[in-house]
Amino acid sequence: MASIRKNVITATISNVFNNASYFIFVLILAKKYSVHELSYYSLSFNIYFLTTLFASMGIGNLIIREYHKSSNRVKFVSTLIQLELLSASVAYGATLAIALLANYEVRVVHFLFIVCLMAFFDNINFVFSNAFVSLREQQYTSMASMTEGCTKLLFGAYIYLSGGLSLLVVAAVLVLLRCITLLVQGTFFVRYHRLHDPSAHFSLFQFDRSLARMIFRDGKTFFFITLIVAAYNRLPIILLSKLSVMEQVTYMDMGFKAFNTMSFVPAILVNTFYPTILKHLNEFQQLSEKTSKFIQAYISFSNIALVVSYLLVPFAFAIVFGHKFDPSIGVFQLLVLSLTLTGIMSTQANILFAHGLERVDLIMNIGMFIVVIGLVFCLVPTFNSLGAALSLFIPDLGFVLVQNKILRKRFPALHIHYSMIDAIVVPLILAIFIFLNNMPYSRIALYVLSTGYLVATFTRYKSVLYEMIQRFFFKTETKRA
Repeated sequence: MASIRKNVITATISNVFNNASYFIFVLILAKKYSVHELSYYSLSFNIYFLTTLFASMGIGNLIIREYHKSSNRVKFVSTLIQLELLSASVAYGATLAIALLANYEVRVVHFLFIVCLMAFFDNINFVFSNAFVSLREQQYTSMASMTEGCTKLLFGAYIYLSGGLSLLVVAAVLVLLRCITLLVQGTFFVRYHRLHDPSAHFSLFQFDRSLARMIFRDGKTFFFITLIVAAYNRLPIILLSKLSVMEQVTYMDMGFKAFNTMSFVPAILVNTFYPTILKHLNEFQQLSEKTSKFIQAYISFSNIALVVSYLLVPFAFAIVFGHKFDPSIGVFQLLVLSLTLTGIMSTQANILFAHGLERVDLIMNIGMFIVVIGLVFCLVPTFNSLGAALSLFIPDLGFVLVQNKILRKRFPALHIHYSMIDAIVVPLILAIFIFLNNMPYSRIALYVLSTGYLVATFTRYKSVLYEMIQRFFFKTETKRA
């Protein structure tokens, strides 16, 4: 238990630091470069994100499960690295070919040629990171990623003070920093295994065919789920470059990056609750009570964070950027609305995963992906970046309801109850106010309603929030006589 808590704390600190350092770096770029220049940079990095995700094959869970049991870990790692490098080569070539076929500007292709080189380094880091998770030694990965965060801050300071670098040069330096991260984590990995097994000798020329077959056989479902979830988060930004002007890509990306500084919180809370799901997996009464209580507490916690961000973010953007990124405010606010829904969806999905129903979740995600793409083509030509953000928010509303109905049908003894008003109606009303933002007095009405909801939510759920904070942050438990 102590090692789990240590790893959770380490991962949290690392995530907070890396998200903060990356966002500060992005803020520096936003201050120093024009919206048009940043549009090419933003587009290329969003395409790269899909490239590296496709290249990694989504086999993190398999690595964690099988590495710990492997009798020959050296051969295991060597096989995985070869597979990941092969996958990265295919993804790299496919990305450049698709960019050329899609008739992107030459400058975008130049950015992709440089940026997507990170996929090779990321894939090897992916193997090392998940191996460390399997060993419960995530602090090594955290130290390596925090090293990159520190160097990125130093590079950002240099850009801010000099201001003469081309964004292509900036992209090339970021690739170099990712290479340094690989060298640091690789050094940690080799030293750790030599310390615990002095006879270990790493070589890239060992290959286990049975492991490769097992990966392709057992990893397909998780790969498609991971790819689809990431695609419907990033594809709207990429399609925006074809359906609107390039500047809208920057507005969408800035709002998305601001949102990402908060998006890791649901993952940490939901993952913390996952062991409880496994413990009471077939005790449906206990599972119903604990899951309902957790979700309601999570809704209250996230809605308070949502309302606070609504009240503060417009002022923060104005202080940092002036009016340069005003369209990004609405994008950020719409994306933040999905925080409440994301926690509910992830918790309900974990129940499906725990019962071996990954394919059910895959089918739902495919349906959601199709809806997102359809909404992008319908909304972006009219609402630009705000339409792209809305295309991500609307399907979440339906997904929560469908997912809950499937759980009730599959497990009639499972009764998960939470306030639909708090989970769905409140975010929907706030979304409507975002689109009425330019109407007379709409912003004043939004602030009044947001403040009123904040007070009402805190008053109504203060005891639940207190218990949640005590449980997840201070690890206190009720003592039994």
